[in-house]
Amino acid sequence: MTCIVAIGNPSTKTVVMGGDRAISDSRGYIANSAHSKVIRNCQYLFGYAGSVRFGKLIEHCFEPPDYRGQHLDGDLDQFMNTIFMANFKAFLQENEFDMFDHREEVGSSVSELLVGIEGRIFNIEYELAAIEFMDNYAAIGSASECAVGAIATYKNIYGTKYMKENIKNALKVAAKHSTTCSEPFDILVIGEIND
Repeated sequence: MTCIVAIGNPSTKTVVMGGDRAISDSRGYIANSAHSKVIRNCQYLFGYAGSVRFGKLIEHCFEPPDYRGQHLDGDLDQFMNTIFMANFKAFLQENEFDMFDHREEVGSSVSELLVGIEGRIFNIEYELAAIEFMDNYAAIGSASECAVGAIATYKNIYGTKYMKENIKNALKVAAKHSTTCSEPFDILVIGEIND
């Protein structure tokens, strides 16, 4: 289940991230959770797919490091792949969670994570590296291909006032073309945005 999609604008340090609330059990029953899969935590936005426990741990237990307090000459990629990732790995170990273990939760798939910070998007992938894409938009989850296709064809991808509209459109496209994604949608913003 799930579609999480994010767009970043480094010039305004804005990230818009959205996601659906569809969840499924081991029998394939689909329902809508009462809780968002998109989380604001300090100066970050997190969007998760896969294990619900994984998302709840990030929401209630994870204390991410403060990027602004570091002295890495403004190198966000270096920060994400060293200080942030060391903190994140320790958090996973402390909570005895393997985000890439299919057996972690009945009916779940490998857990995925998008992280938005300072107008940039990072995908935490299987080697526990923070991967950033040139286009500065990304999606995860079973309906991610639909959402990325919708973003790629949308005008004004990075126009700040259009970012929320673009995310909402991408989620609607994903819900229309995938049975694993459905409304309601949650959309969160960090940084500047002009409505």
